[in-house]
Amino acid sequence: MTSAVGGTRVRSTLATLAALALLGGAGRGTVGCGGGSNELSGSIGESFNLGFDRVSVRKQAEALIVEYQKDVSGVVHKVCKLVVDTHALALGSGTRLSGDVFASHVQLSRITASGGDFPAVKSGQIQFDAYDFKAKGQVDGGFSVVFDNGRTLQGNFSGQIEEVATN
Repeated sequence: MTSAVGGTRVRSTLATLAALALLGGAGRGTVGCGGGSNELSGSIGESFNLGFDRVSVRKQAEALIVEYQKDVSGVVHKVCKLVVDTHALALGSGTRLSGDVFASHVQLSRITASGGDFPAVKSGQIQFDAYDFKAKGQVDGGFSVVFDNGRTLQGNFSGQIEEVATN
């Protein structure tokens, strides 16, 4: 949909509103589905390949690290890396982080040989359906973000925590 005046701005605004509606409804559908499924989706997939082979869930000091990994020619690419700084947060099963708390405690990145990093995150949320933050503990949940360019990314994760040293 465009308008005769400022058509690009109208399209951009409509895309942003649609993405925010998706984000707002995520708690009813995408975020928090968890339940053992690992997946990535969203309109950012038009710009970046979201295919992955496995999900790694790690604890490093007070950081929870969720990586969607893909093996390419013997090199592990991090298609999506989510780092949650758990310091000073009361997290448990059923916890949701959004708004300023999400912005100050969650980092999202992409580490691959080509294609660059994701755009800056405009807003997001993460939901933990199961959260046992210790070695071999289970973590299940989902997240959704809207990037500055209006594109979206949603993901579900489920895994047993591997604790790693902070060398």
